[in-house]
Amino acid sequence: MNTRALIILILSLSVHWVSAAGLAVSSEGELVIDGSAGTWSPGAVIQVPAGNYSRITLKALVGEPGKEITIINEGLVVVDNTRSGGGAIDIRGCRHLHLAGVGPGADVTAVGLKCGFRISSDKSGPHALNVVDKSSDIEIDHIEVSSAGFAGFNVKDEPRANLSTNRDHFTMYNISLHHNYVHNTQGEGFYIGHTFYDGYKPQGQTEGQLLYPHVINGLQVFANVTCDTGCEGIQVGSVVENCRISDNVVLRSGRAPFASYQSNGVQVGSGTKAIVSGNFICDIPDNGLIVFGKDRCVITNNIIARTGGSGIYVNSREVEGYYILNNTLADCAKGGVSIGNWKKYPGTVWILNCIITDSSPAINNQPSGQPLVEAGNLIDPLPAALSFADRQTGDYSSTWNSAGSWKSADETVLADSPSREEMIKLLNKTRPGADLKPTLRPGE
Repeated sequence: MNTRALIILILSLSVHWVSAAGLAVSSEGELVIDGSAGTWSPGAVIQVPAGNYSRITLKALVGEPGKEITIINEGLVVVDNTRSGGGAIDIRGCRHLHLAGVGPGADVTAVGLKCGFRISSDKSGPHALNVVDKSSDIEIDHIEVSSAGFAGFNVKDEPRANLSTNRDHFTMYNISLHHNYVHNTQGEGFYIGHTFYDGYKPQGQTEGQLLYPHVINGLQVFANVTCDTGCEGIQVGSVVENCRISDNVVLRSGRAPFASYQSNGVQVGSGTKAIVSGNFICDIPDNGLIVFGKDRCVITNNIIARTGGSGIYVNSREVEGYYILNNTLADCAKGGVSIGNWKKYPGTVWILNCIITDSSPAINNQPSGQPLVEAGNLIDPLPAALSFADRQTGDYSSTWNSAGSWKSADETVLADSPSREEMIKLLNKTRPGADLKPTLRPGE
């Protein structure tokens, strides 16, 4: 049973299905589903009728753990916001909410993913979908973003002078974004969490105290497809615990960045402790994956190819360091893995069992001098026993003749690792590139 069918089955068990057909749509085409008066109880499933809307606002809808309020399409729902301010879909002050485009009449997108909501925000500036106003515990899936004035998904609140959305006053929990198709945005495909974990002053302000953004505890970004974005395909920041970015396809990001260093494929930003696993990242102007997160970040079983910068660039910000295991890095113009350490943190970078080809230098640890452990990596010239399926078409899945002479790194190289037992399990999971194929997962 695929993911979409499973979601439909779970929703069908609900006893409280409600149609939004009776709700008023403004003369400008805006639908507001407002839970402020307690109209929608935990466990409710609200169906949005097929049609064209200028905006859908989901406000103060509050479910419970295990009894989320669900918004689902009933036919294809098209939302095109041509006004300044706000998004095509705004989620404001909601908790334990599930927005799912898995209802009947979902459209089959160009990448084979079925999406019941197709949304766009054409004015320069507005994001297509916002999760704001102290929302938390939100799941969003099977949404197509066909254009955005800035980011496709914006999931965060800006710090405020009254501190109501700032760190130690608000924490966002348990965000799950999966099986979405985001393309043709002017900014990031997914912009999750605040960039300036260490504090910032609002634009134009030169005096006064630093404002510290709220953190996110719990983030799952998986099985999404993002392409042709102005900046990064996926950008994550200030996610301090339980962050996983996995099994996504990121193509042709950073096509028109609004500032320097915004043309990478995936960015794991400051304050973030993450696992980045099983992603396919290709045709990127700068770095395929850039990581300067908090403490231990794990980068494993990704395929990163055809980058204008490094395949992976890491800049350690905390103590333990980074683990780069079982990745395939090919055709990366400025090297396979580049290491920076401009604040001189002592954490070790572990680069183990990676395939690095046509990427020079394969590993660049200069001038950082970061503590480095490297073992079991396959670097040009590659053995004849290893080949890629079809590099010309972007299929970098690899085949390996088990009779080959390559000796991969074993667990002894992790003897000094503070996360030794956990990393051994990942190291032994698969050889680099094995069983990875960059499909777009049609039909899910």
